[in-house]
Amino acid sequence: VDEAGNRRYLAYETIREHAELELDRSGHRQEVEARYERWFITAGEVWAREAWRTGDTAVIEREYQEIFAVLERAKHRPPSSESSAIAAQALLVLAPVLSTRGPFEAFSIWLSELMTGAHGAILEREHPLLLGRLIEATASASPWLPGAFLQADLRKALAAAEQAKDFDLASRVQ
Repeated sequence: VDEAGNRRYLAYETIREHAELELDRSGHRQEVEARYERWFITAGEVWAREAWRTGDTAVIEREYQEIFAVLERAKHRPPSSESSAIAAQALLVLAPVLSTRGPFEAFSIWLSELMTGAHGAILEREHPLLLGRLIEATASASPWLPGAFLQADLRKALAAAEQAKDFDLASRVQ
């Protein structure tokens, strides 16, 4: 039982291995993983909003490994609109913890990986608001970077926020 009174069970490795084998045999692995990702992204976005509002990151910390698994799976799939968006959303769910407790260097690296290369190009083209939110996270997680270094990225985030009419994000990156 965790601090909130929720029952939490840890599976033995052999049971987990058996379940993965059966999932592979069933042919439903992709469908189950997609539902798993959608659930953690949807719930995680609520948790992240609450964590930013109150400073309470307990739920994200408790579910950290699950959300991190979503991030890792999405980052290691071939870059696509879906995998880039899922990776960005998962990292943004983890941002309230990573930006305040770390690991700071890993957070900066993960942000950089998603904003550059194939993922960055896809996000800029197909999910500019997600890219804007990642840029905002970079700026808040990297207060030691000189303003000029982030200025172009912040302009890009502002343009994405204004295009999506996300005035809350626009006010934060100005």
